[in-house]
Amino acid sequence: MLSERRKLFSLLAEESPMQRRLRAVALVIALLLSLYPPMHAQPEWTPPPVSKLVVLDVAEASFGWVDKDRFTNFFVREVRKMDLQLEVVILQRIEDWEKLLEEGPSDIVVVNAHGEVIPLPSSYRADWCAFLGRLARMVRDKGWVLVNPVGYAFWAVGNSKEPEIGSVKNIGEEGLSCFAAELGLTATAWPPVPESEAYGKPSELARRLFDVMGYDMPASIPVPRPLRLFNGSGEILPLWSLLEMRNNVTAYGFAVYRVGRGYLLWGGLHGGVTDEIAAQLTAAAIAYFVEPEVVLRPPALKRSQLYAIAFAGAGAALAVILIALRTFKGKRR
Repeated sequence: MLSERRKLFSLLAEESPMQRRLRAVALVIALLLSLYPPMHAQPEWTPPPVSKLVVLDVAEASFGWVDKDRFTNFFVREVRKMDLQLEVVILQRIEDWEKLLEEGPSDIVVVNAHGEVIPLPSSYRADWCAFLGRLARMVRDKGWVLVNPVGYAFWAVGNSKEPEIGSVKNIGEEGLSCFAAELGLTATAWPPVPESEAYGKPSELARRLFDVMGYDMPASIPVPRPLRLFNGSGEILPLWSLLEMRNNVTAYGFAVYRVGRGYLLWGGLHGGVTDEIAAQLTAAAIAYFVEPEVVLRPPALKRSQLYAIAFAGAGAALAVILIALRTFKGKRR
C-alpha cells in the first residue's frame, strides 16, 4: 500500500505545470456536475387556466403567525424570479379587496399573506360568516385558487375601519367551519397527532422543486395546522402536496384540494417557520400549480452549493498560484 502511494506521488510530481492546472480545473468541473441531479420525468398534473396572482397584504387587517409585509416581499421576489406567465397584483387597501370580491373574476390565484387573519370587507360589517360564504362561492363557482400558507385559516378577521371588528377579531375554528359549510363540507385544521409530532417531510415533488428553485430546506418542517376536509363519503385527499406527515395517520402541508371549479392550497405551517421559508414554500407550490413543467428546468445552485463552489474555486485558484510560483522559482534557478 505504501509503495502504491509513493508511486502515485511520484507520478503527480512528474506532471507538467499545465497538467496540474488542468487537473485543478477538472476537479472544479467535477464538483459542479455532482451538484446537479438527473433530469426528472414529466409531471402528471394539468393546471387550470390561471393568469393572475393576487396577494392580500391589506393595511387595515392585522396578521397571525406571519409578518404579512415580510412574507409578501419574499414571496413576490421568488415568484418573479421564476418568470411565470402570471400577472402579480398586491392588494393593500380593504376597498380593493372588496372590489375584487364584487367583480368576481374567474380563474385567479389569491394568496392570503395575513396567516390566520383574513381581511373582512366593510360592506359585511361584522357578518364574517356571510363574507366567508361569498369567498367559498368564488372558489367553487369562479375557479379561484385560494392559498393560505400559514396557520389555521379564517381563525380571525380584520378591518380597522369597522369598530366592531378592529384590525383583528378572533372567531376561532367557526371561521373555517362556516367556509366549508358553504361548500357542503366539514373541515378542521387541528393536527391528527400531538402538535410536537406534527412535522412534515418534503415529498419527492417538493425535492424536485427545491432543486429547480435553488432552495435549502430543512429535512422536516412543522405543520401543526394541516387541513382535513370531509364530505358524506369520508375524507377528501389532496391531489398533491409538498409536505407529508406520516405517523399512524397521514396529513399534508402545502396540499391542493379540488373544490368545485376551484382549489384550496393549504400550507398549515407553524408560526415559528421563518417568513422567508414560508414564502419559498408558497412560491414553489404555486409555480408547480400554474406551470408543472417547471420541474423540468435546470436546477439552480443553492446557497450551500454556492459556498462549496466558492471554497473549491478558491482552493483551485490557490493551487494554480502555488504551481505557478514553483514553476517561476524553478526557472530562476
